Amino acid sequence: MSHRNHCCVFVVALLWSALATGAGPLPRQGFLGIEFRSIPAAERDQAKDGAYVARVLDGSAAAAAGFQAGDIFVALDGRPLSGPHADRQAADIIHALRAGDTIEVTYLRAGKTAQQPATLNPIALETSPAHTVRYDAVDVDGVRQRVLFTTPPGDGPFPVVFYIQGLSCSSVEFPFAENKGPIVQFLEGLSAAGFATLRVEKSGVGDSEGTPCADIDFATELKGYEAACAWLRTQPDAGPVFLFGHSMGGVFAPLVAQSQGVRGIMVFGTITAPLKTYFLENDVRQSKLRKATSEYMTQQAKLVTRFLEGLLDRNESPGQILAKDAAFKPFLEIRDADETHFHERHMEFWRQLNAINVLEEWKKTEQPVLVLWGQCDVPASQSDHVKLAETLDRATYVEIPHMGHGFDQADSMLDSLRQRSQGEFNPAIVETTVTWMKDVLAKP
Repeated sequence: MSHRNHCCVFVVALLWSALATGAGPLPRQGFLGIEFRSIPAAERDQAKDGAYVARVLDGSAAAAAGFQAGDIFVALDGRPLSGPHADRQAADIIHALRAGDTIEVTYLRAGKTAQQPATLNPIALETSPAHTVRYDAVDVDGVRQRVLFTTPPGDGPFPVVFYIQGLSCSSVEFPFAENKGPIVQFLEGLSAAGFATLRVEKSGVGDSEGTPCADIDFATELKGYEAACAWLRTQPDAGPVFLFGHSMGGVFAPLVAQSQGVRGIMVFGTITAPLKTYFLENDVRQSKLRKATSEYMTQQAKLVTRFLEGLLDRNESPGQILAKDAAFKPFLEIRDADETHFHERHMEFWRQLNAINVLEEWKKTEQPVLVLWGQCDVPASQSDHVKLAETLDRATYVEIPHMGHGFDQADSMLDSLRQRSQGEFNPAIVETTVTWMKDVLAKP
């Protein structure tokens, strides 16, 4: 990762909300400046556990502390780094720290163990030549969550697109040039069309305080989106608000719309089917793309069904389900599961989501709706989107050719699956949404 060139057209505005709790501004996330990887096979002779240092950023806190590429971190503040995800464990520990915090690192170099403290720098601020980035915070039950509000050149108020991210607990702040992928290109495309944009970091992500995102439930996450949407009403340069729900964000979008006054709702790559149905269909869809045998798909369908019955119907934890039947071990390992989590999120998140009838929640909204499906989208089904559009007489349905789940350009679903939805940006998402929003705004 590298710092963004500061020769930008617009500066970053640091403003602090009256809605924020506590004294002073929300502290910046600490930044060590290391890219971690799993230990390469060639290095396994000196350490079987730990986080491998693949790169140290010049001028970073890690460089100042003397760390080098090839070092292996084996403990942070006395907490051992072990298991197949030790690199992610190290990143999570560091991400929880704030600028100015010091962490004690135990590491291996050339087979010798050493210890070295490192004091973290503040992570760089996001900048863009397309818009001004305003940093602020909102209060969610006494916990501050970071909001990022961008405004295009000119005088407001501007129509606003509130981007609601998907399931992932990854940050929606992009301070480094190489991290400016399709989402940033989407937001910058909206800016070029004269729209402001809003994002909110989930609990415990980036600068946001609170319980780590992986451990919060569905209702808690919803409160963050509602608070951010309400914050917009305090901003004089914020005009009519459109929600854009991406993936799981499309489930939150109709719920946010019910409590907040918005002009319209857009969803892309979302789900409307019952949770069990979605997981089964998605598993089959991806297995077919990978040319799995019918026997394998039948076995997987049985595992998915049995697991979801335990998790959702009998309120068993993933750990309890695995304890009953070791056959679930490989099934859970590839789905980022542990004792209480499944697909990176806490079991209560899934149980609360399972209790929601998504289509019924959509019926409670009153705004015009744009339903978007990319023809190369693997995780989301065409049928879910068609059904949503057919359910709402105020919905417009659009299919976007050559688009995968991450706004990526793809030749086929298999192509998008192979590139993990991280290919080149498909600008049709900007053209389609801007055209629709302008049409909505032109109507009384």
